[in-house]
Amino acid sequence: MRTNIIKSILFFVVLFLGSCKSDLRMPDPQLVALPKITFDATSAKLILDGVYSGKFIIDTYYKDLPADANIVIAMNGNYASVKTFKAGNNAFPSTVPLTSADLKTLFGLSTIVAGDYFEIGVDVKMPNGTWYPAFNPKGVAYGSGPTNLPGSSPTLKLAAVCALNIDAFVGTGTITDADFYGGTYTASIVKVDATHLKIMNYAEEGGSITLTIDPDTRLITVPKQVWGPTLGSYTNPAAEGKGEINACTNTISLTLSHTVDQGSFGTAAITIVY
Repeated sequence: MRTNIIKSILFFVVLFLGSCKSDLRMPDPQLVALPKITFDATSAKLILDGVYSGKFIIDTYYKDLPADANIVIAMNGNYASVKTFKAGNNAFPSTVPLTSADLKTLFGLSTIVAGDYFEIGVDVKMPNGTWYPAFNPKGVAYGSGPTNLPGSSPTLKLAAVCALNIDAFVGTGTITDADFYGGTYTASIVKVDATHLKIMNYAEEGGSITLTIDPDTRLITVPKQVWGPTLGSYTNPAAEGKGEINACTNTISLTLSHTVDQGSFGTAAITIVY
């Protein structure tokens, strides 16, 4: 009797397991073209006083070409209303002209004002017939892996900006850094030259960090630099990363990685206001 009961239990266990379907199964990997969108070397990179005339280059990061592709543009982060700028863009690489008149027609605008920004992407159709959009209602469709590849640029941002006066970013700045410093503090921001600013007494630890500003794009780079001999019991604290300077709101936004000889503190989102 006991043997029969055990056999019956085993039978139903096997039957139950055999009928289960895992909801955690990883999807099959798909080969998808990775667009690469860059400004033409001669092109303007910003919209000034609401006027723009430039060119951008559509290419792929790898040589896995799509069967079809549409150039699409999102405005001010509204990914629920992405517009198709050019359908059937099947030449890689190809140079595409773009003007402020094109943007106003595409989005039904009378003017483009400082603070507006446009993100250019490419929807790709692979040979199996599946379309892969550049944007979805939650945002840019690419994760950190593809976007952090060296030289990768699956989308391109074109911003309408205010005139940049580097001297307006000199003085006492209020720095918010919840991730590395753990709060807010004030620091002296000094001008090195027309394209460099220096944060003094960084994180209130005595060292300084230099920001390199590209006036053509308003982007900031922070090459890896050791800003102090020690940080508590750690040695050679260093920072590197990137950011953006906004002349309309008089703010600087940075994303910096912090390391020491002994390891890493990870990435911190930092803002500076005046």
